[in-house]
Amino acid sequence: MRQKINIFAVLISLSGFTSIFAYLFNIYLARYIGLELHGEYTYVMFYATIAGAIVNWGTTELSVRLLAQRVGAFRVIILIRAIFLGLISAGAIVYSIVSGDYFFFLVLMGVLTGLGFPGAFENVGKTTLFTKIYLAQRLVYFLGSGIYIGLSNEPDLYIVFMILLSVDILSLALQFCLLRKDLFDIEGSPGSITQIMREGLNIMIYSLSKYSFNGSIRFLIPIYGSMSMLSLFSLTWQYVVIASIIFSQSARVFRSELNQSKTENRDLGSSAIQYAGLIAIITIIIVTVVSTVGDNILIFALGVTDNDIDISMFMDLVCAYIIVAAIDSFVNTMMIVHRFEHFAKKIYMSAAGSIVLSAYFFESLFGSILQFIWFVIFIHGITLFILMLKIQSSSRYHEA
Repeated sequence: MRQKINIFAVLISLSGFTSIFAYLFNIYLARYIGLELHGEYTYVMFYATIAGAIVNWGTTELSVRLLAQRVGAFRVIILIRAIFLGLISAGAIVYSIVSGDYFFFLVLMGVLTGLGFPGAFENVGKTTLFTKIYLAQRLVYFLGSGIYIGLSNEPDLYIVFMILLSVDILSLALQFCLLRKDLFDIEGSPGSITQIMREGLNIMIYSLSKYSFNGSIRFLIPIYGSMSMLSLFSLTWQYVVIASIIFSQSARVFRSELNQSKTENRDLGSSAIQYAGLIAIITIIIVTVVSTVGDNILIFALGVTDNDIDISMFMDLVCAYIIVAAIDSFVNTMMIVHRFEHFAKKIYMSAAGSIVLSAYFFESLFGSILQFIWFVIFIHGITLFILMLKIQSSSRYHEA
């Protein structure tokens, strides 16, 4: 347990720096380019996240299990990502040229941000190294963009995204070089690309269905609100992002052991309880801090007053979603360990369908964006409750 705590402390320290710098960068961006332009930046990244999930094709989550079984699977993971990145790139470029609208070209430049190889580094016992690389990657981007914005009289989002793309390419090249000896150059069975793509499809749909909870909000705010409102929502949502990164690092501490125990048919109880306890403690601390001083920090950092903007309207929602994100992180890890991705996919697709349908009839069903956000939180909570029942029933079956 002490070793887990030490590893977790290192990962949290590194991820904490990354999260804090991301938080400060977004505030800096909103303060110096304005809430309207920052809202446009956020809107581009919303679509880039969706495109990145398609390119990733579930391989980040799947790689931990695949590489433990078949070392040669790393080659297939690279191939799958290259195929989908090529298809999306071609589509974005053609659309931009034909229509003259370069929005999706900006989206394309943001796609690579989430396409690292954390699962592969975890498999070779170098999780800390990946976290250091990701920290350096984000710092270079934040500093480069920050210097450009500070020196420019009229900052251009194209330049900001070009800096992002350049840094992401360098980071991916470095990660590949570091993993090449351990995973790419050695002989091993790659497994069936069809099977890997089928399993990855389940996880990808699972991820996109989950993202529909947050994504539907980001999609509707510019329609029924404004880009400035989207900017404020995104800034307050940074607290959820920070919490989610911490929860993700918690999962990395326990995930390998849970997968190993499941493979060897050993009891998962002890590790699962430790994992759940850690998540609970972290959640209590984060929610307490955010609910107490979260809005004041943002108002002070943006250099405005309570009369200029209303951030408080989002804070209760953010605290509620941090709790949901904590439960979601635990459930997501356990569903993958138990090989319940297909079941989770169906449940999340059903939940996502209800949210998308509700968003379509927004004007008839909801009086405001805030009502819709609370509805999304409710649906997410119901979804997690169903998945937890599935995990619990599986645990009781194995105990019997």
